[in-house]
Amino acid sequence: MTERLVLFDVEPDGEIREITPDGDIKDELECTRVLLIVDDEEKRIWLWIGSSCGVRKKFIGARQAQAIRNQRSLVYKVISVESGDEPSEFQLLMGLSDPTEASETRIMA
Repeated sequence: MTERLVLFDVEPDGEIREITPDGDIKDELECTRVLLIVDDEEKRIWLWIGSSCGVRKKFIGARQAQAIRNQRSLVYKVISVESGDEPSEFQLLMGLSDPTEASETRIMA
């Protein structure tokens, strides 16, 4: 995980817990989780929603993302991402795709 990212797990009780991955950050993307990934360098808060999480957790995650935004700065942008539908920027950030593949795609486009 890069130094610029802060990762939070959304708990079922409405709280968020900061987590520090033991390995790759992409290993934290489990289908039952809702994660908040704060990128202080790019001023973004990624709300990642696992494919098997409940509606309540999704709602809590969205509410907590706004709370973090209010704490840090209104300049931060909250971006919601569904599991399996991650944009290329998110994939690169999380190590889901190779940066050389992304640059080759941009050149070809």
